[in-house]
Amino acid sequence: MLGAALYIMTALVCLAAAATSMQNDVKSEDYRVWALLAVCFALLTAARLMQWEEALHLWLKDALQSSGGYGDRRAWQAPAVAAVLVLGTAVAIWFGRTMIRAGRGSLTPTLTPARLAMLSLVGMIVLIILRVISFHPVDRILYGARLNWALDPGLTVMVLGAAIWAIRQARQAG
Repeated sequence: MLGAALYIMTALVCLAAAATSMQNDVKSEDYRVWALLAVCFALLTAARLMQWEEALHLWLKDALQSSGGYGDRRAWQAPAVAAVLVLGTAVAIWFGRTMIRAGRGSLTPTLTPARLAMLSLVGMIVLIILRVISFHPVDRILYGARLNWALDPGLTVMVLGAAIWAIRQARQAG
């Protein structure tokens, strides 16, 4: 319940960031990013409350058991985890390059609240996919070392903080 409350608070602040950036016309596309983030965190709230992640995990497990492939699940889990991590890294690199280009060719990347929030959302999506895949070596890291307890709220708080940062920037500019 605490996670859902943090998600809904983040969705509401992202919605406020969208409204503020649209009113003050800080950056023409930023309001879309904040609106998208608000929708994503509203969906994450619903997913948490209705336990969609667990239901998806159980559905995959049942599908594998009924097809007789449950014993061989490690054969696809390891490549799936690798693919998710490679894709997440590729997206992070793409965001990094986008920030450098946005800095007008300077060597110092321009980090904006919207970019930080989107990068955090990518991290959140990667984390959720890893939890659904449930590969034992990854689960030992996520749950055994309690990394999941740090990453999930940490990434959410980064989005929340970026939304507050965007609101403050928009108000100062407007």
